[in-house]
Amino acid sequence: MSYDSSTSTPSSSAQVDQEAESRRLNEQKSSCD
Repeated sequence: MSYDSSTSTPSSSAQVDQEAESRRLNEQKSSCD
């Protein structure tokens, strides 16, 4: 079970993975620019 770092409540691992992937992609875009 994955936990949301901000609320400390159980959340779907798929949603957490999507959020983490979005952050990585945004960081990659900004670093490339």
